Amino acid sequence: MPVRKKITRGRSATQEKILDAVEQLIVSQGFSSLGVNAIAEKAGVSKILIYRYFNGIDGLIAAFVLSGRLNTIFKPERLAELVSMKSENRGEIWARRLAGVARELRQKKAMKAMLLWELSANNDLLTRFTKTRNEQLSKMIAASATRKEIDTAAITAILSAGIVYLALAEDKRKKYADLDLTKDDTWHRIEKALEFIYKAINHEIGETG
Repeated sequence: MPVRKKITRGRSATQEKILDAVEQLIVSQGFSSLGVNAIAEKAGVSKILIYRYFNGIDGLIAAFVLSGRLNTIFKPERLAELVSMKSENRGEIWARRLAGVARELRQKKAMKAMLLWELSANNDLLTRFTKTRNEQLSKMIAASATRKEIDTAAITAILSAGIVYLALAEDKRKKYADLDLTKDDTWHRIEKALEFIYKAINHEIGETG
């Protein structure tokens, strides 16, 4: 194997170890535990590599969010897929993406921890995480817009907030109204409801616009 390929593979493996360490610390100790020294120790690498590969904690946070470890919706390739789709299909696709966010959120403890922390704390580290996440989400929303008459950002904020609440409530309340949040069939109903909402909005605008 050529030396360059070995170096590239070694760098990639080390980067993955560092990103894994960030996720493990978030889940086990919370966001307040994150720091270059703690991350390096958890990953079993020199902290110099965090600066070399990620240009410090800010670059590492951005890389962590964009890696999809919080939710794959934040990965750049997901945005590229959405941009390439025909505009008339984007509403339905975005509805399914939101449903996918919910399904992943139910499984990804790091994202749940971040959302709960976001509601109860306010510090510089949290601001860095949310900034990167919100920037990517804003790009997704802009790419989802199909008609200027539709306030895609506001609609998505309302629907995604509801999804987040239901996903978080699964661990505590189990049910909301008549929805059993622990059942996969319930989340299928939610996905179909999202598609219906987006279709209805586009149809209404199309009929009256």
